[in-house]
Amino acid sequence: MIDFQQSGISKTLSECGPVFDREIVIHKATGEALPLAISVSPMTIQEGTCRGAVIILRDLREIKRLEEKVQRAEKYAEVGKLAAAVAHEIRNPLSSIRGFAKFLSHKLQDRPKDQEYATIMVKEVDRINHVVTDLLNFARPLDMEPSQVNPADLVRHTVRLVEGDANS
Repeated sequence: MIDFQQSGISKTLSECGPVFDREIVIHKATGEALPLAISVSPMTIQEGTCRGAVIILRDLREIKRLEEKVQRAEKYAEVGKLAAAVAHEIRNPLSSIRGFAKFLSHKLQDRPKDQEYATIMVKEVDRINHVVTDLLNFARPLDMEPSQVNPADLVRHTVRLVEGDANS
């Protein structure tokens, strides 16, 4: 139910006021919030005499849903930019560390224990680089390319993929 006082409809009718547009939220019996755009245009007979009003209500649920979707997409884009910046800041020093560790590994061939430590450093830097790559891949939006597929071929292929698991 629309509250005529809160929405401003009463004021427009009583004062034969100007046209106004406003967004309101009403709550359905189920408790669901229903965002509406309300436009009230007074109908005048003579100057200042209000005969009624034309009230137009528009359901804004789809618009609100799309606005939220855009906000989420913008947020994900920012997360992706942040991930790229963090990856860059991590990878630059890691590259130097890896280079020096490889250099030490070659220089320390006559000291096997120290050479082993340098080799471990290289492997650990590679592991961190792999984690950074995974972070970037996770934060990067997927570039999907839709294509037409024969559903029967898709089902046959899927059955072949899971057939081995089903038989074991």
